Amino acid sequence: MRDMGWAIVTGASGGMGAAFTRALAQRGHRVLAVARSAERIARVAADVKKNGGLVETLAVDLASAAGVAAVVDRARALGDIELLVNNAGLSTSGHFLQQSPEREIESIHVNVEALYTLTRRIVPAMVARKHGGILNIASIVAFQAIPYWTTYAATKAFVLAFGEGLSYELRDSGVRVVTVCPGFTRTGLYADTGVPGLAGRKSCALPSLRMTRGAWFASSG
Repeated sequence: MRDMGWAIVTGASGGMGAAFTRALAQRGHRVLAVARSAERIARVAADVKKNGGLVETLAVDLASAAGVAAVVDRARALGDIELLVNNAGLSTSGHFLQQSPEREIESIHVNVEALYTLTRRIVPAMVARKHGGILNIASIVAFQAIPYWTTYAATKAFVLAFGEGLSYELRDSGVRVVTVCPGFTRTGLYADTGVPGLAGRKSCALPSLRMTRGAWFASSG
């Protein structure tokens, strides 16, 4: 297995994050898998190692400044980061006036502030060596306002606009920025939505993921 350099995956303990972690390790990347649950991320890491992959885990809460700083510090210690996968997300839902303000602010910290800070701290080194990649996971809800998901949809609109703008700014730098807007996937993110008409609805299966150098593809097969 060829060493493809370090990749950081946030929200790596399940769903798309775990899928990216496994796929990147299989492809030859050393993966720093970041998640809030130490127990769940350890299970993903054990599966990756069983299949010959190289993975390191970091259990932190990206809703906190200390958690984000821990990822930045570890990235600096590891050296050159080839890929940053900003996958971690937190969904709140229901009538806006009935939401916990603390929980909604927490979702903004994870979906917006953590993604921005990790990108801002890690991208300069990629630009300096003229090689690297950022993969931001937005959502299909990023394209329009969604009642009862008002704050969550707004955070994902930020991710989409931020990624598209940054992609243009870095177009000649050797660093690629890709933003993905998936539909409903079986990730656990929407398990407790509380959205009228959505309770009990089965989400679609996680798409299969395959990668070539510098390019990302998703298929439903």
